[in-house]
Amino acid sequence: MQTYAVDSATGSSAGLSGGSFGRMTSADFLELLVTELKQQDPFEPSKTSDMISQVSQIRDIEQSTQLISTLQNLTQQQHTGNAGGLLGKYVEAIGAAADGTATIVSGVVTGVRFGSDGTAVLELDSGQLVLAANVTRIMTAEQAELATTAGDDADDADEAAA
Repeated sequence: MQTYAVDSATGSSAGLSGGSFGRMTSADFLELLVTELKQQDPFEPSKTSDMISQVSQIRDIEQSTQLISTLQNLTQQQHTGNAGGLLGKYVEAIGAAADGTATIVSGVVTGVRFGSDGTAVLELDSGQLVLAANVTRIMTAEQAELATTAGDDADDADEAAA
């Protein structure tokens, strides 16, 4: 547990062990409150309303911390689900060529990896890896096949006309 100094004139505290006041748990706060009550000036005791306000503030901080944690977990689950939804889809994405220039990378998503920071990396059937954030187009494999076939037919017609 961290140790905190309490200014008896203002009732404020400051961390002594280099930790952040924001990392203080409710148990730490209650221990601090009891210590403050023991050390207070008997001729100028703390007001009950001030203590209730402090406890209320700590509860608000705890609830905000829990809400943030829940939202972070929900966001991570949503990213995982969205990336998993790309499995079997044909994607086009901006990738990097060997010389470092931007190039269009395409293929069917065969797997998804997640970096330690939660970044989704798509594995394509071509063996290439692309960041999910760099995807510019998504199609079913059937749509991609039809688009490729239609493009080949147009190329064949152009060649025949020449």
